[in-house]
Order: sequence, then structure tokens, then C-alpha cells
Amino acid sequence: MTLARDAPRVFLDDPTNHPDVGGACEVLVPVAWLNRAKGCSCVIVLHDLDTAICHADRVVLFDGGRAVIAGAIGDILTRAHVEAVFGVRCRIVALPGREEPVLVAFPQALARACGFTTAAEWTGISPPACRGG
Repeated sequence: MTLARDAPRVFLDDPTNHPDVGGACEVLVPVAWLNRAKGCSCVIVLHDLDTAICHADRVVLFDGGRAVIAGAIGDILTRAHVEAVFGVRCRIVALPGREEPVLVAFPQALARACGFTTAAEWTGISPPACRGG
């Protein structure tokens, strides 16, 4: 990744999609430095909510291509909002020794909502289409 020197704004579309954990840090740490030390505005599309929790100050949740809620990370990435927007039961959990909480999703609940009755059914290669809407 190359960043323009002295750019007032940085826009990144899912820069952590393919790198491993170390590669993701190599991308996001310099961006955080640009934001905090240089005052650069950074807009980053992320699909990993834990990465957003660790690196974002503000977040916008999209549903079906529409922005549905925006605000401070701690106000927006809550159990109620994640469950409403993504349809996945979850908990936001504080871990000892870690400043940021982590999001723990419970895919079994989503699988049951989609009509799967056994773990073998929802983890299979060709699962039936979701009937939960």
C-alpha cells in the first residue's frame, strides 16, 4: 500500500481483507499515525468489526447499501445494533489486559433462525437456502 504524502484525507476500501493479522497492523498503524499526528482525515471501509473496534473512533453501519446508524464506536458497536443490522446474536466482551472489547458472535443462533437443525447441516458444503428472511 502506498499513501500520498501530506494528503489531507485518506480513503481505504477494506485494506485488511487479505493480509494476516500482522499485515493488517502494517496497514492500519501508519494510517492511525497519519490521523493522530498529522491530523489527516481517514475513511476506511472494514468488514471485520473487531478491527473497527480497535482502530476506529467513529463508525457507520450499513444495511443493504444504506447507512442506518453512525456515531462514536462505543455507542454504535453494541449488541443491540450488531444484532439488528447483521442478524447475528453476539456479545461485546471486555478482556483482562486489553483496552478494547471484542465482539463474540454466535453463528449457531443464526443457523437455527435460517432453518438449520443440526451442526452438520449448517456447516456442510451445500447448506439449504436461508428460510429465516
